[in-house]
Amino acid sequence: AATFFSDENGFFTESNSKGFRFKLKENEAIYGTGSRATSFNKRGQKFASYNTASYGYKIGAPTLNVNIPFIVSTELYGIYFENFSAGNFDIGATEKNILEYKVERGNLSYYIIDGNNFAEIMNSYTELTGKQPLPPRWSLGFIQSKYGYKSDKETLKIVKKLQKEKFPIDGVVLDLYWFGSPKTMGNLDWDRSKFKHPEKLITDLDSLGVKLIPITETFIAKTSTNFDYLDKNKLLAKNKEGNSYVIENFWAGPSGLLDIYQPEAKEWMWKKYKKQIDAGVGGWWCDLGEPESHPEGMIHSLGSARYVHNVYSQFWAQMLSDKYKQEYPNQRLFNLIRSGYAGMQRYSAFPWSGDIQRSYDGLKTQVQIMLSMGMSGVAYTHSDLGGFTGGPKNPELYTRWLQYGAFCPIMRAHGEGVTSEPIFYDSKYKNIVRDYINLRYKLLPYNYTLSYENTTIGIPIARSINFYEPENTSISNVCDEYFWGDNFLVAPVFEANATSRNVIFPKGKWINYWTNEMYNGNSTAKVDAPLERMPLFVKAGSFIPTTSLCTSTKYYKTDSLWVYYYPDASVTKSEFTMYNDDGKTAAANEKGTFEMLKFSGDVTSNSTIINTTKLGNGYANAPKQRVITYVIKLQNKAPQSVNINETIIPKSATDNDFRKQSQASYYNAMEKILYVRFVLNSSESKIKIDY
Repeated sequence: AATFFSDENGFFTESNSKGFRFKLKENEAIYGTGSRATSFNKRGQKFASYNTASYGYKIGAPTLNVNIPFIVSTELYGIYFENFSAGNFDIGATEKNILEYKVERGNLSYYIIDGNNFAEIMNSYTELTGKQPLPPRWSLGFIQSKYGYKSDKETLKIVKKLQKEKFPIDGVVLDLYWFGSPKTMGNLDWDRSKFKHPEKLITDLDSLGVKLIPITETFIAKTSTNFDYLDKNKLLAKNKEGNSYVIENFWAGPSGLLDIYQPEAKEWMWKKYKKQIDAGVGGWWCDLGEPESHPEGMIHSLGSARYVHNVYSQFWAQMLSDKYKQEYPNQRLFNLIRSGYAGMQRYSAFPWSGDIQRSYDGLKTQVQIMLSMGMSGVAYTHSDLGGFTGGPKNPELYTRWLQYGAFCPIMRAHGEGVTSEPIFYDSKYKNIVRDYINLRYKLLPYNYTLSYENTTIGIPIARSINFYEPENTSISNVCDEYFWGDNFLVAPVFEANATSRNVIFPKGKWINYWTNEMYNGNSTAKVDAPLERMPLFVKAGSFIPTTSLCTSTKYYKTDSLWVYYYPDASVTKSEFTMYNDDGKTAAANEKGTFEMLKFSGDVTSNSTIINTTKLGNGYANAPKQRVITYVIKLQNKAPQSVNINETIIPKSATDNDFRKQSQASYYNAMEKILYVRFVLNSSESKIKIDY
């Protein structure tokens, strides 16, 4: 067997560090290492592995909020360095064919993970460090945020205005004003002078199908109502004299930092969370957890600030995860968290990429970060859609960012200084954004299945275009387009005034989602991209299950599905298995309270066979039967006959007639689409189309 991995000097020690040196092959590409605004392939780069808050960062920022000492190679191996202390990667930067990783403290060990492909490596790595639990389904809808809503009236007004203008929405995020101001950071309770009836706000939002997500921080301002208690009970990080360390120049004012490593400190904070969960809060925003300000003289119960820095947010996330399992065992956790470490995914972490600059470069680097985090085991990394800070209101940039956001693991608009809500943009831009949010909801059956795949086999949701052909060196560093699951290729637009962009097509055949134009794999083409149309492609042979539009996932149903099928002679057999459960019960996949629908296609020169199979135990209130409409694309001629379970079904002469039938077919010659509808009553159904 060929050698896929070898060390150079192996283990080494220096005066103030120790580490490993490994050999790299000539064309080997290296991925992972967490969140960085650098190219997807980390070969030729060197950087610190130390969680860093970078306000208004730009493309090229080497070290950001999440550092994970795990790499994946195109030679089909991964290495997890099991050491959380401050470290440094040098991946062929100083010496072209040497990968060096060194750390300041702690024991040294590493795991080598091999596999036949990237998917196997990611499955094994997430077996080692933990699988991401299923997300609450509402978190895959549209979430609105800004810095920040200042009262219960304003919050409710924004949600109602979004719904009035027919924007679906599932979550609204409250920044620090919910507890008052920076000076009251650490209160972790409502400022009732502004949020006068918070319990009613939560109830009112819930009646609209919208979850409330408040911010929390572990920095405790001296002017907070809780500082004296925490100081007196020694629950804050200390200075060398053993007193609470006060960060005098912290941006919220002089503040202490909760010693999250102390069980008593975790218990104190949990009580603050529990009070709001019991009132109906839907999820949490855990901010500043790098920690953002972490002076070297600060001491925690687990060690010095620098030593334990990278796992501070990890202990915070673990506390929330453990407590939910103990006290709300049937409820899924949504933790919008800014920082973390290897394995953070097992604690229901949904990280965003930090305080990105509002610019086209800021948008472009989000794909690099999302793909790198996916190859670090963290599938739900996303960005502040629209950009967080630093630029004027730019409707075109906002529109392009929200288009991209429709194909991100979490779709959440956020920013400061300019409006982050689509309702405050001119109708030209607002209408485009609404279309993409609607597309997001339409694709929920597909997207929720991607979540299930990530939970069960650790595969990223967004995948690099060489994910299925790591040997293809020509596409080993493409980070301006990506797979969305197996079946979509997404090519966002990153330039002002652009009306087209070049797209690289990986292997297979690709169909333009908007125009049905077909492109061969292993090619490059210039594709039209007017403002209203982000280039989007479907792989030949794909099944894409979709559902009716809803204003919130609260009203999401799968009793009527429209399944788009793209048959092609180049793909004689294909399938897609859709996952579904109640969207809220924790570990439904492990408990077996779910069902699956398997769609499979078999294409020959004169017929197409489509099988639909229902699998699984089902779940409470699952549809007893489903109306399924296959939308079969690329049909150049009308079929001679369509039968279901060997019974010929009637042909409708018009679309209007077809839509009134529960079992029928209709051929649209203009669009070259064949529609077939039937009721799935049993566990299996077979459609045969003869030409």
